[in-house]
Order: sequence, then C-alpha cells, then structure tokens
Amino acid sequence: MKKIIFSIISLTFLLPETVLGGSCGFQHIEFQGNQDPEDDEFIYENDDVYTAAVLADNRDQGSPDLPGIVWECDREQGCSNNTYVYVPREHVWNGIPQPTNSIYRCSTVPDKWIRIAYNIEECPKDMDDWSKSTGTIENLPDGAAIYQKGLRVCIQTVSPSPEPSPEPSPEPPVKTTPAPTITCVDRCHGMTGQQYAECTTCCKVPESYADWNGSECICADKTLDFNVLTQQCEAPKVTVEPQPVVEDPVECPTVQITLLNQWLVQYTGNVEITNRIMVILNYCNSGAVDLTVFNSMFLELQNFIKDQSTLSELSSQQAASRRRIANAASDIRSVVDNLDVSKWRTAEGNFNTSRLLSDSIAGVVLGTAGGLITSNVMKKNQASNGLEDIQCTVGGQVVAGWGDQFQVGIH
Repeated sequence: MKKIIFSIISLTFLLPETVLGGSCGFQHIEFQGNQDPEDDEFIYENDDVYTAAVLADNRDQGSPDLPGIVWECDREQGCSNNTYVYVPREHVWNGIPQPTNSIYRCSTVPDKWIRIAYNIEECPKDMDDWSKSTGTIENLPDGAAIYQKGLRVCIQTVSPSPEPSPEPSPEPPVKTTPAPTITCVDRCHGMTGQQYAECTTCCKVPESYADWNGSECICADKTLDFNVLTQQCEAPKVTVEPQPVVEDPVECPTVQITLLNQWLVQYTGNVEITNRIMVILNYCNSGAVDLTVFNSMFLELQNFIKDQSTLSELSSQQAASRRRIANAASDIRSVVDNLDVSKWRTAEGNFNTSRLLSDSIAGVVLGTAGGLITSNVMKKNQASNGLEDIQCTVGGQVVAGWGDQFQVGIH
C-alpha cells in the first residue's frame, strides 16, 4: 500500500472566521496607472464582460456599465485582502477564459487573485466526513454552501432533505457466551515501526471508513489510500515524471575559432602545428563540445606554438654565431698561412741559413752625409715569431729585422 503524505491547507483553515459583509463585485471598472484588463487582479464573470472592459479601457473618461460583474482585488477599492469569491465556469482570469468553476482568494500584497480550488463538483447525497466552510465566500448562489473532504471540494446548492431512518425490526434475544474482551490495539502487538503506527492509527477510525486487513489499513473506498498522519482516506498522489531539460548545444568561442584559422594560414609550413589546429577544429564541429576540454586543448596549442617560436629563434641565433666563428677562424687561418713564409725561412719552410751567415759575417756599410756608417748585426733571435715585417732601416737600407740586436757607429 502506498504511504502518501500531502502538504495541503484545507479550505476551512484558509477562510477567516469573521463574516465579510456586502459584495465586492461591480458592473463598471476604471483602469488606473499601469493597470491592464488582463491583469490577475481582475476576474470577469464571462467573456462578454472581459471584451467590454477591453473596449472601454479609456483611462481618463471612466467606464460605462458592463454586461456583467467584475471583481477587482485592490487594497483601496474593490475586494479587500482575504476576500473569497466563487466564480462559475467560463469566467475570465489573467485574460484567459477558465472552463471550470473556481474559488479565488484576494491577496493585496501585491494586488492579485489566487485560485485555491477549481473544478468544484456538486456535493454527494452522503455527506459523511464532509466539513462545511466556516467563512463567507462571495457570489455563492442563494442557500449554497462549500464543503471539503480531504482534497475534494464540493458545492451544495440545494439543502438535502434528511431521509427517514427505517425502524429496526425487533429480533428475539439470543443467548451468547460472552467472549473475552480484545481491544483493537491488541491486534497490533508484536509489530514495530511503520506497520505498528499504521495499525494503531487504523483503530482510531470507524471500520466502515477503513479497517485493518492483517498487514495494512484498507479504505472502504478502494480507490483511496489511508494516510496515517491525517487519519483520512485520500486520493493517491500522482507522480509527475520530470521532463528532460534540453540544453542548447555548446559551441566553441568565435574569437578562438578565428584565431585558429589565422594560425592555420600562418603556420602552413609547420606540419605539427597545423595537425594540432585541425584536431581542435574537428572537435568543435563534432556537436558535443565541452568548453573545459576545448580551453585545455587551446592552451596546450598556444604553449606549443610559443615553444616552437623560441626554438626557431634560438636556432637562428646559433646559426649566426656559427657563421661569425667560421669567418673568424678563416681570418686566423689566412694570417697563419701568410706567416709560414718569411725572410728567415725558405719557400719549403726550412730555416734560411744563408742569410744568417751573410748578415752576421759581413758588416753593412751605409753612405750618409756625415760619412760612412757601419752596422754590425748580431742575430740574437733568428726564430720567426710572426713579426718579420717589423724592420730597422738607416737611409732606406734594412739593417735589422725583428728580434735582432745591432749597433750603429758613425766613422
């Protein structure tokens, strides 16, 4: 058996105990400020009244008489707060015709009618367990009353006449052996939890209303379920399955897509970069985009392009450095090659002993304006040090090279 707990406030609780005097319905209406005929603070008796109110919405000139009643929920005029009104079917509320009869309550914070019951049925002949509302409801037919039983609300338009109870036929007394007294609660011994609560609660209602069948409390009306909390038989709760939420498809950001297409052109010669770009573009066209995944892929591509640019710049710098080093080495080799042949070495690279002998044995006689100059050259250092081009001359005559010691005397 289903255990159903309804959170509902009965109509008799909602209605005030005090009686509201007079009717708050009118046959004319004046719209003020930002009021519109379709606002929920207006209830029209039928569509003709609503149409006439729409056509008469002239604001400043007032409204002529309407072909029926309009109820306005307003703290300053019309129906006051917590006023209840019964409206038959085909009335207009919220600018929409309502196909069922309804009961509304006026709430002035803000001004609006709240529907608290609709599709109100005619009360049955058997009014057992039905409770009559204690407050006053506007616009009820003469002699009519509102009753409630659980979630059901009915209207009684004609007072039922009591049916005469049949006279019981006398029966002869029957002698019986008195049976041991067993209370209803005795049958619940040995039970625990929810079953014990339902069993003992079922004892509090008449057996004609609901009775214990050994495992659960069964209502006399099989279409209803027994509610342990309210001790009433109530209609089963209708479970409405939630409708799946259809979300709009997620798309990759337009700015990043534009940037990816620009990179695809910019890095055409880099196969690895273009392959990574195509992977992201294909993902965006798949129709199942997760922005977290897309942002991760885009950031990884950015870092990869940055690394590739750094490596390319470093490679260019290294190539330039290698060229400078190669040029410097070539210059050094050229200088060294020019030092291999000197006045102190032969073309084959051997030491020039003939010059050493000629320069060391013979003195050089130089003619000058002052007389004869002789130079005795002493070859202290005949080894080539790469500075053979440094020479000492007297009157244009070479008298010594690099590393030589010599004396010059004037005779």
